[in-house]
Amino acid sequence: MENKKRNLYIFACAFVLGIFALSFAIPAGAFEFKGGDVVVVASGEVIEDDLYVGAATVEINGTIKGDLVAFGSNITIGSDGVIEEDLIAAGQSVVINGEVMDDARIAGAVLTLGGQGKVGDDLVGAGYSLETNSTTQIGGDLLFTGAQTMLEGNIKGNIKVSSGGVEINGQIAGDAEIEVGAPGDVAPFSPFQFIPNMPAVPVIAGGLTIGPDTVIEGDMVYKSPEEADVPSWAVSGEVDFEEIEAVEVDEGREPEPTTGELVWKWFLRNLRRLISLLIVGLLVAWLLPDFIEQATAQLQAKPWPSLGWGVLFYFGFYFLVMVILVLTTILTVLFGVLTLAGVAWLIFGIGIVTIINLILAFVIATAFLTKIIISYLVGRLILERLKPEWALSIFWSFILGVIIFVVLTAIPYVGWIVNLAVIFFGLGALLLLVKDRFIKPEVSEVKKPTK
Repeated sequence: MENKKRNLYIFACAFVLGIFALSFAIPAGAFEFKGGDVVVVASGEVIEDDLYVGAATVEINGTIKGDLVAFGSNITIGSDGVIEEDLIAAGQSVVINGEVMDDARIAGAVLTLGGQGKVGDDLVGAGYSLETNSTTQIGGDLLFTGAQTMLEGNIKGNIKVSSGGVEINGQIAGDAEIEVGAPGDVAPFSPFQFIPNMPAVPVIAGGLTIGPDTVIEGDMVYKSPEEADVPSWAVSGEVDFEEIEAVEVDEGREPEPTTGELVWKWFLRNLRRLISLLIVGLLVAWLLPDFIEQATAQLQAKPWPSLGWGVLFYFGFYFLVMVILVLTTILTVLFGVLTLAGVAWLIFGIGIVTIINLILAFVIATAFLTKIIISYLVGRLILERLKPEWALSIFWSFILGVIIFVVLTAIPYVGWIVNLAVIFFGLGALLLLVKDRFIKPEVSEVKKPTK
């Protein structure tokens, strides 16, 4: 028995450590945090590590030897800025006037590759507008989804674009795959012109426009509601046009499902629940049989305390998460005001990871563990009276119990009550198990009687 207990403790510790290790997993190597209202890496400054930045304004004019991960309102890689590895950035605007030597993954309202901007490998973007100019270079592929796309300069790979309006007036060494809207699919004005600190956003027409400096060395496939004027000299390979037909929306009400369809959906939904619980439950029964036995023993010995603790924890959990969130926010803001950005980021990270892990543990417990415990207990109690020899098997007891559980919870107007009661009793049993097995009771000192 002691070996079994020790194995249970080892598994529990390994599970907890594994969850936290995954939560804190970051790219190998050193990294540096910067935060505040404005973060500037000056020209000539060299950061030897990866740089993680969260600020309203981010300006990179120096050299970052690793990755740059930046979140803010306006993010700019200046003309002297060099990112030697990947750029991951999201904000209102992301402007690359310098060099990103590897991949760039950017998202925001306005995305610009300007000046002598250069991306060594792939550029992947999503936002309202993407613009590259005649002096920019992309060493790999370009993938973008947004309202409008303006491509100039030199792209050495393929492009895959989905936009309401697309203008091409540069060189593309590979193939072009484009899904583009009709002329009226782009607003005639910039929706961001009244937002402070937003860069100017050019307005282009909807549909596909091929400029005089366009050279596409591969094939071009484009989908659109209307065929565009694609000059033969602009594309070296084949041009394939696929018309996108407008989908007529039936504004009438959908026909109500028949009784047979409703029954079939009900059956499939509960069959999926049964299969999921069987798979997870049998796996837990195989790996941790002592854990299930100990939890059910707690429930049998203390049914009403289990119910009480389960109800208390179920409703108190949300309050606990809110308290941690509020404390994390207050401490992060406090240390941010004190300009201790590193401490603020550390507190923010620990708080968010703690909340994520608590929610993950709560979901696993309520969705599976509580139902596994109750199902096994119910199945064992029934088999002890009908087939005592079968009750010796944890697997047969669990299978019978989970079938009964799924059937009861599938009953309309009653199932949710059964499900909630199972969660309450199961949570309480788990809490009592943790209390008895992992929290050692205090041993009071016994005084010897004086003579």
